[in-house]
Amino acid sequence: TMLTFLDVDNLKSVAKLEDYVRRSELIVILLTSTYIRSHNCRRELKEAYEQCKRIVILREMDEDHGAILDPEDLRNELNFVRQKASDDQREDDEGFAAEMKACEWLIECVETGDVLEWHREAHLRNAVLKRIAQEAYAAHEAEIERIEADRQKHATALVVYTEDGSESEKGSVWSGR
Repeated sequence: TMLTFLDVDNLKSVAKLEDYVRRSELIVILLTSTYIRSHNCRRELKEAYEQCKRIVILREMDEDHGAILDPEDLRNELNFVRQKASDDQREDDEGFAAEMKACEWLIECVETGDVLEWHREAHLRNAVLKRIAQEAYAAHEAEIERIEADRQKHATALVVYTEDGSESEKGSVWSGR
């Protein structure tokens, strides 16, 4: 079973946006022509980028839904956001700088083709959904490995001795840190 969170449907408080990202194993971004202008989208991206989350980028290809046909359009959007921040005297804000770094990474992914094209035709959409499911499985497996490695790091060897001083049992105990 995979639990999903869709910010537009499940977000109860925008103040908890970063917490939802931290608790996620996989982040799926539907990248449209207005994505970079959205402050909350940039917040999600920044948190996912800083937390080194597995991110799947879906590039919208339908012009009626905000398609990105030219990656240069994203650069123009980013420049617009930077100019607005400059006008608002926000460009020196540390959080804003981190958002811009994450947006630059996102644009590089588009420019290098490290994204999935999101088409609305059923056969193409289903192929992308299958790929997202594969990424979700891989992210889950990586999280299990990380938890197990952390558990091993905090495990303490346990040796039980008998009354005569000889070893009786060996094992490990979770230290609970």
